[in-house]
Order: sequence, then structure tokens, then C-alpha cells
Amino acid sequence: MSALSFNVYPNPTNEYINIRTSNKSNEYTLGLYDMSGKLISTKTLSGSNERFDLSSNLPGTYYLAIQSKTDQLIYKVIKI
Repeated sequence: MSALSFNVYPNPTNEYINIRTSNKSNEYTLGLYDMSGKLISTKTLSGSNERFDLSSNLPGTYYLAIQSKTDQLIYKVIKI
């Protein structure tokens, strides 16, 4: 079981998603992938929140991977 805890919202979205965590002491790598597994965008979360702009992405299903040094979480994100 992962020790990571995040809120990813709004989902579904038409513009952006917010990624928020209460654990500010770690640095996380955020990766947004399309359904074929192609990496669309990456960011580093080093505070408590980050925003991905999806306004230029086509509608569809994407996957958000959140990685720490020891854990990984995957969230399904719907762009409308």
C-alpha cells in the first residue's frame, strides 16, 4: 500500500487539473501520459500543489503518474 496521498481535481476537466498533497516535505515527479503510454508533459511537485494545463490537449483519457523515490500512484484523468 502506498504512503502517498493526493487530491487530483477537477476530474473530468476541460482546462486544467490541480494536484494537491498535504506532504510538503517530499519532491514528486508528475508525468501526464496519453492512452498509448506516450509522455505528454512532466512537472516537479516540490510544494503542496501543482497545476497541469490541459486546455490545448484533445478530449480523451489521460493518466497522471505521481512518483516519489519509493512509491508511485496512477490517476485516470478525463479531458472533456
